[in-house]
Amino acid sequence: MLQLLLLLLLIPLLLLLLLLLLLLLLLLLLLLLLLVLLLLLLLLLLLLLLLLLLLLLLLLLLLLLLLLLLLLLLEKRGEQFKKERHRSFFNCTPLLFSFALLFFYLVATT
Repeated sequence: MLQLLLLLLLIPLLLLLLLLLLLLLLLLLLLLLLLVLLLLLLLLLLLLLLLLLLLLLLLLLLLLLLLLLLLLLLEKRGEQFKKERHRSFFNCTPLLFSFALLFFYLVATT
């Protein structure tokens, strides 16, 4: 009789233990899902940062191309000035030199 009573008490305890183990497993699965979501968010942020860096690089290249175009226009203007005034081209070189320094500074800092 005592064994039957102990068995009747033991069955609900075992069921409760099984339920607790299932809840613990569910909690671990939820934590794993949260970890995967955080890793995906980190990957998305990394890709966004890479895209922003690429956009910044393209913008810098566009700026450098515009600077080269300006230097070419200044050189043409210097040649035209040389033909019109019969002066030396060196009257225009300080401006060209400053733009060249700006160009090399931009290249060196990126």
